[in-house]
Amino acid sequence: MVKPSVMVLAHAATSYTLGREGEAELVQRLQAKYQVPIATAFGSSVAALKTLGAKRIAYGTPYSAEATLQGKALLEEYGITVVSHGTLPNVTIIYDETPERAYQLGRSVDTPDAQAVFLSGTGMPTIAILETLEQDLGKPAVSAASAMMWQALRLAGVRHCQPGYGRLFASSPGMDAERS
Repeated sequence: MVKPSVMVLAHAATSYTLGREGEAELVQRLQAKYQVPIATAFGSSVAALKTLGAKRIAYGTPYSAEATLQGKALLEEYGITVVSHGTLPNVTIIYDETPERAYQLGRSVDTPDAQAVFLSGTGMPTIAILETLEQDLGKPAVSAASAMMWQALRLAGVRHCQPGYGRLFASSPGMDAERS
């Protein structure tokens, strides 16, 4: 009964497991079945990083070291060099994490040669800290959650800049310069 403008698979680690080809096949199957644009959190993150011109990134996750390495390998398949990576220690339930811990993860993985910081884990509360993290680091900070929302808005035809949530939303290509 509902006809959404876009659907998003909001779990970046699924893409790590499926790999580049498996994710593309899944997106094609879902688009064919539901006749609506489909995005993934991981695919949205890659698109966001490319839009921001970030080819060398620092990468942090709330996942195991093994899952983090899967994500790193997949990022590198897309031509993104991961110059630093790390995991958030002592995570038991991602949804119980705090913005402060997400911020600390971003700070801990950053290095001077990273052009941007990418925080994976759509359940980790990152949205509220992205602007501060960017200001403190002097470079873009993107999370899987922010990238997924940005991509969903773009696919739905919404062109609106929204300062306060990082460079991706403040004035990104494909978004109107005016606020509505």
